[in-house]
Amino acid sequence: MKIRRLAIILASLAAASLACGLGNLLPGGSEGLTTTSELWADVPRVEGLDGSDLELPLAARVFMEAWMSAVLSGGTGNGSVAVFNTQKTAAELQSFYTNERMTSSGWQSSEESTCFSGSEQGIAEIGLFCAFVKEAATQQTGLMLIAIPSEQQGRMEVFFVRLENLVTPAP
Repeated sequence: MKIRRLAIILASLAAASLACGLGNLLPGGSEGLTTTSELWADVPRVEGLDGSDLELPLAARVFMEAWMSAVLSGGTGNGSVAVFNTQKTAAELQSFYTNERMTSSGWQSSEESTCFSGSEQGIAEIGLFCAFVKEAATQQTGLMLIAIPSEQQGRMEVFFVRLENLVTPAP
């Protein structure tokens, strides 16, 4: 239930931020959310991901940083974004980033899928949205995958957003 609520919150944030479109990009990153060109060790890489020079749209950065401040305020949070493009479809990405595969990479399991097709949710601008979480004694981590149809025919822009929060355990 906790994962489902997080996924709904993140999907709402992603949908609202993407309403501004990909044309409004932040030129050089921001203090709270850094850009990386590689996936993290605990995130499996689907074959066919190519590097992209796109950055997370400004509205999405603002929402993610506000979310980091509000939700992860119990500790010291940071976030990073990796952007790729691919010829894979949203369905192919969803069949790769399954709960089983992510659980085997250390993410928390869920009985229900944490991936949602944008068209099934009435948000055609989003091809796919997935959310995964993991919690340890001193760290909370959230991962979002947002796949958006590219302006290039037959390609998807894939944004991986990772938010981490170091927390102090209660005495």
